[in-house]
Amino acid sequence: MKARYVVIPLITFVLGLFLGAYFLMPLHVSRLKAQADQQQRQQQNARKQLGEAQLLGMAFMEYALDHNEQLPPLKDWQNKVKPYLHPNALGALARYRYAPNMAGKRLAEIKLPAETIILQPLSNLPEGPVINVYADGRAAAEPEGRRQMG
Repeated sequence: MKARYVVIPLITFVLGLFLGAYFLMPLHVSRLKAQADQQQRQQQNARKQLGEAQLLGMAFMEYALDHNEQLPPLKDWQNKVKPYLHPNALGALARYRYAPNMAGKRLAEIKLPAETIILQPLSNLPEGPVINVYADGRAAAEPEGRRQMG
């Protein structure tokens, strides 16, 4: 007789656990999916920014090749580079600043082009790396922090 009084609360307890898990599991799964979606959006945004920066670097190099290997002047540099820029990267012009000490400089005068930053983003996005454009035309992400231009 006593066994029956123990089994019923035990069955009720186990049933309560299953029902709780049944109703709470979708909430947990949806939260995990939202986190994964946010991380994927951040990665896509970082890839897009890197691609735009690479196009900016190529535009600077094409400008220099057409102008006796000289970088554009500081005044109105965006309009000087715009004809060389791919249409997908036109919005990136407004998000970068040009190193004043690099303006009008000849490529041969730059001692370490692979380490010399000519373009840097105007603002640092907290969730992503800083993407710099270097004097050799390449773009690279700096996850550890912002390096100095020029």
